[in-house]
Amino acid sequence: MATEELPPIGEGISNDYLLKPIQDFTDSGIPRGGFVGKFARNLPVMRLKEALASRLGIPTDGVWFAVDGRDMDDDKTVGENGVLEPGPAARNAGAKVMITFMLADGIEPGAVVERRRQQHEAEERAFAERMAREMAAREAAREQAAAEAKAEAEAKAKAQAEALAEV
Repeated sequence: MATEELPPIGEGISNDYLLKPIQDFTDSGIPRGGFVGKFARNLPVMRLKEALASRLGIPTDGVWFAVDGRDMDDDKTVGENGVLEPGPAARNAGAKVMITFMLADGIEPGAVVERRRQQHEAEERAFAERMAREMAAREAAREQAAAEAKAEAEAKAKAQAEALAEV
């Protein structure tokens, strides 16, 4: 499954990580395989959360992290959350810290919100264009009716004038 790499977070000794979504986010801008990257071991989990939330276009409190079914404490490091961090040999072999994430109820990725906004704007433009065409058609019909009424009145006046001239 496809993953997306996020920029490295922090400096110093880092863990490679895989942030895997719990639910399927088809057409949401979230890759099915999740996100990968490097995260400094000395940083609190909140920094990783901030990076993911920024990428997804959601508030930081809109995403939850868990490892092995346990919620992670944002103020603690990965290790302080009881996660076994890979040693140097495992890191060199490509071992990753697996973290699952989910979005809070009512939170939608920014890509979904943006797509909905664009769709709404397109619908509004189409509606405005349709209304403008209808107004133009009504105005043209009014002008046509006014021109016909004027022509009829002029013809009537001319006929009356001719009838008076004959008398």
